[in-house]
Amino acid sequence: MKKWIISLGGSVIVPKEIDEKFLNSFSKKIVSIAKKGYSFRIVCGGGAFARRYMNAVGRYASIDEIHRLGMFVTRLNAELVKSYFPLEECYEKVVINYSKWKGSDKRIVVGAGKRLGYSTDYDAYLFSIAENLKTILNITNVDYVYDKNPKIYEDARPLERLRWKDYLEMTGDEFKPGDNFPFDPVASKACWNHNIKVIVCNSNLENIEKILKGEKYIGTLLY
Repeated sequence: MKKWIISLGGSVIVPKEIDEKFLNSFSKKIVSIAKKGYSFRIVCGGGAFARRYMNAVGRYASIDEIHRLGMFVTRLNAELVKSYFPLEECYEKVVINYSKWKGSDKRIVVGAGKRLGYSTDYDAYLFSIAENLKTILNITNVDYVYDKNPKIYEDARPLERLRWKDYLEMTGDEFKPGDNFPFDPVASKACWNHNIKVIVCNSNLENIEKILKGEKYIGTLLY
């Protein structure tokens, strides 16, 4: 596979502070792989940074205003990520309207949140539909999808492969902006309906390169 949709988690972009070291290394790695004939469509999330903003106004703002604030954080993160890529390799604008996307000959395109009430995982799904791609790489801050929360349960078991049906039984099928899932359940249901696979993995660049090359990797395949 030479073209990839990447859902880049906001908590990877801004764990507590902007992770300049990761963004610099990530952009260089993506550019070096792109020069070998690959193309990337990278949709940026808001993560904990967006949740902090949304929580700060939760008692004072309407639901739509809270959702809009989180959406704008994804766009800010996308502008940040885009700035790390050279102009000759990267599309000049952050994409948000996936239904009207006409494609680009640039090897790297960066996107962000479009619709109120939806996650950027769902935007990654929309981008995959627009580009007619069947696999999304979801880069997040965990190694795998686990059978239960590893931050709470020491005996949580990593799952290397998981069918959509079983994943949705674990997560439920609803999503509210600010929820924290390995991959958003609403986006998951849409991917299931359109036979799109998702690979959930950590942000280790060597591991990401193994995935892109079709080698054995650390992560979970949702299918």
